[in-house]
Amino acid sequence: MLLRELALQPGKCIADVGAGTGNYALALAERGYHVRAVEPSQVMLSQARPHPQVQYSQGYAEELPLENAGVDAMICVNAIHHFRDLDRAVREMDRVCNEGRIVILTADVRLAESYWFNDYFPDVFDNNLLRFQPLNDLVVRLRRVSRRRVWITPLHIPHDFADLFCGAAWSRPQACLSPTFRSCWSSLTSVSLRSVEDGLRRLAKDLETGEFRRRYPDLQRRQEMDLGIRILTLLPRT
Repeated sequence: MLLRELALQPGKCIADVGAGTGNYALALAERGYHVRAVEPSQVMLSQARPHPQVQYSQGYAEELPLENAGVDAMICVNAIHHFRDLDRAVREMDRVCNEGRIVILTADVRLAESYWFNDYFPDVFDNNLLRFQPLNDLVVRLRRVSRRRVWITPLHIPHDFADLFCGAAWSRPQACLSPTFRSCWSSLTSVSLRSVEDGLRRLAKDLETGEFRRRYPDLQRRQEMDLGIRILTLLPRT
């Protein structure tokens, strides 16, 4: 879906802002694109796998270490809620990619279907209401700052989604019990450890006793779920 929204032929250069450990940068490189991956965390960058078509740089979205009109398109996946100054970051993204599309993947939990996670980890849901602004407000802001048109595309999360962000557990609740799986979830770092551990204990008990299956009988039949994930495509000015 990101490739469709980018509308770009292989061989072109794409910036990945807030690249993390480079999963999406590598996926783009493997499909024939050159990628300029920017990530503020040196810890994340140290975990990124090298690729001849990916150039990693440490930097913040508010001050991208990239030249004017230096890329043909740009992606930003699950990162804008971490930006310190969204308006400044958007202006920087437009500076670097002023003739190409900017594709942002973000979330608004207000638009999501309610599912079991909120019953076990209500503090995470409440915190996400604060971390993610309403989608309509965000789109108005992006249009105002970038002076671009914005397309909105829903991304429903399939049961076997490979990107192990928090919502990917909707179809595999037992994965929440894995510390490795939970280490991918930035949303857990913003709530108390006690509330997380309480939710984990209740979830583990319900999975063991079969109570979970009784409470959520339709879960195994679902192929995808709307978790409020949206792709925002900022079109070049004409």
